[in-house]
Amino acid sequence: ALHSICICLFMLEAFPLRLSRLHRRMVMACFALPVLGVFLLPNTAAVAGLFLALIPNGLAAALALRSGKVGRDPYRLLYLFSLFLFIIYAPLTKTVLEAKLYIPGTVSNLFLILSQCVMLSRSYADAHEQVERVNENLERIVEERTAQLNDTNRQLSASQAALREMISNISHDLKTPLTVLNNYLELLGDDAIASNEKERAEYIGIAYHKNLDLQRLIHNLFEVTRMEAGTAVYRLEWVEGSRLLEEAGSKYGDLIRDKELSFSVGADCAAELLIDRHKIWSVLDNLVYNALRHTPKGGSISLNLCEAG
Repeated sequence: ALHSICICLFMLEAFPLRLSRLHRRMVMACFALPVLGVFLLPNTAAVAGLFLALIPNGLAAALALRSGKVGRDPYRLLYLFSLFLFIIYAPLTKTVLEAKLYIPGTVSNLFLILSQCVMLSRSYADAHEQVERVNENLERIVEERTAQLNDTNRQLSASQAALREMISNISHDLKTPLTVLNNYLELLGDDAIASNEKERAEYIGIAYHKNLDLQRLIHNLFEVTRMEAGTAVYRLEWVEGSRLLEEAGSKYGDLIRDKELSFSVGADCAAELLIDRHKIWSVLDNLVYNALRHTPKGGSISLNLCEAG
């Protein structure tokens, strides 16, 4: 009886189910019935009391079938069949058959052990397959995360390279007007230049324009910082494209012609632009000053407005 109870407990472990507290107490009470019957009943009735072991075994079998694992795994069904033979062997031969049919007890034991070994090996094989699948998924996840990390590292390297290039360009752009500004300020301190009103006015004008260049560069640097931080504020409004080009011609015309370059503006279409009037000049300043820097004397600079597409 104790042996059958232990096997029932093992079977419930092999076919796990979530039971409420009441159901758990009922199961334990059913398990206690055959043990109490064997110990409390007389010797002749104790043998018949072994049939009480069928109650917990039947309950365990019902729970096992309810778990749904038996239908998916025939080895568990084989184990249930061998368990039924093992449990019913002793009371059946001692009561109904009255020991007339001789069947060695070791047969049911061996059959139960064999089916149990088969079921356990099947369970271990399933567990091994699950571990392999988990390992494959883990390897795939690691590869994906590694690829994402490599992409992030490449983006970070590109961002750092762009930052270094931007700092280098800013340093170069600041150095040139500062050098020119210092040179002309030193010339203004010369007595010969100071006495010549025409040259002094020319040098002051050049120094003033270089100071404006410095302000423009510093302003652009702040704008880039705000845009990268996502704090830039845009005040959009509709502006006529032709009017914007007229203002650009008035602003840059004299400066470009002083560099012995020709300058022209034109519009291929009459369109209104939705722009920020202040920030658009930062864009145009960068375009024009870069063109001034890289255009040789005698060349031309044109600023045209056309429709994209």
